[in-house]
Amino acid sequence: QVEAGTLFKADTLEELAEQINIDPATLVETITNYNSYVDAGHDPEFDKGAFDLKVENAPFYATPRKPATHHTMGGLKIDTHAHVINEDGKIIKGLFAAGEVAGGLHAGNRLGGNSLTDIFTFGRIATDTAIKEYLD
Repeated sequence: QVEAGTLFKADTLEELAEQINIDPATLVETITNYNSYVDAGHDPEFDKGAFDLKVENAPFYATPRKPATHHTMGGLKIDTHAHVINEDGKIIKGLFAAGEVAGGLHAGNRLGGNSLTDIFTFGRIATDTAIKEYLD
C-alpha cells in the first residue's frame, strides 16, 4: 500500500505530516494531546472516554480518508408499492423510489444489512408497479 500511495509510513510524526501535507507542529500537538487523554482516561475535547493505546512507537502510518454516506435514515416517503407519497399523504403519480433514497421504512434507524434488501425488494416492487400502472 505504501508503494501504491494508499498508505504513508514514516519514522517520525513530523516526517509523516510532511508526507500527508499537514503542519508537522499541529500533528505532533494533536498526538501529544491524544496521548495525555489516554493517560487521563478521558478526552476533554470531545467529552468522551479515551482509547487505551498511545501513539508512541515508530513507524507511524497514515492513510487517506474522506467522508462518505453509508446509509441515510430519511428520504422520500413511500407506500408498500414504492409510490412516493407527498406531504398530504397522497401518491405522486409516476414517481417511485427504492433503496437509500426512500425513507420511513425503518423509522430513525435500521438493522445492519437492510439497505441491500430495501434496494432489491423495493426496486422490484417499483418496477412491477410501474409496469402494471403504465404499460398494462
